[in-house]
Amino acid sequence: MTAYKQNFSRVRNWLFVLSLSLVMSLAHVGSSGARPPAPGPHPVVKPPAVRYPYRPGPSPRPYKKVYPALPLGFLTLAIAGTLFYYSAGNYYRRAPQGYVLVQAPPGAVIKVLPQGHQAVVINGVTYYTYGGAYYQYVGNGYKVVPAPVQGPVSPQETPAQSTVVVSAHALNVRTGPGMEHAVTYIVNKGDRLQVIGTAQEWYYVELPDGSEGWVNSRYTAPLFSAPEG
Repeated sequence: MTAYKQNFSRVRNWLFVLSLSLVMSLAHVGSSGARPPAPGPHPVVKPPAVRYPYRPGPSPRPYKKVYPALPLGFLTLAIAGTLFYYSAGNYYRRAPQGYVLVQAPPGAVIKVLPQGHQAVVINGVTYYTYGGAYYQYVGNGYKVVPAPVQGPVSPQETPAQSTVVVSAHALNVRTGPGMEHAVTYIVNKGDRLQVIGTAQEWYYVELPDGSEGWVNSRYTAPLFSAPEG
């Protein structure tokens, strides 16, 4: 009987320890899986506005279009130690990111005038203008010159105009003083032409129909009036 009681006491103690261990294990799992409480809304604190006094800055520079490369067939011109690049009536200069268009530099000489130029006579001097630039024929080409100032001309100061007659069988009328310029008209032998301006061996003339153009003076002759009396 005494041995039975001892065994029963041992089993009871073992069950008590087992149940206590189980309860502690469940309590630990429950505490580790619990979610923390959701944080409540926090107030947004805005920084105070800082006002600065307005100070006007410099005006922005005018925008210039930058070209990454020059057109094919460009010419390099050195004017007063500065390099310019010419193509089809336009002048370029080097820029940090490429090339920019600039005004025609006075002193630049080109062999052929750009297509679309116009010949004008100002104060008795023949100029060629294109893109706002003025050129004069200088023998080896056309030189960029400052824009001429056209003053009032009274009838007494108007230069006397001469008349020539065509001596060739047929004579081409061109857009400029040179064989490289396009032919716009053909005059025939005996036609009278009013000379408006000259450039080397070329005449800038008024044609019989009222239009104007350039003819080679070698194929014309002065028109002399018959002596009177």
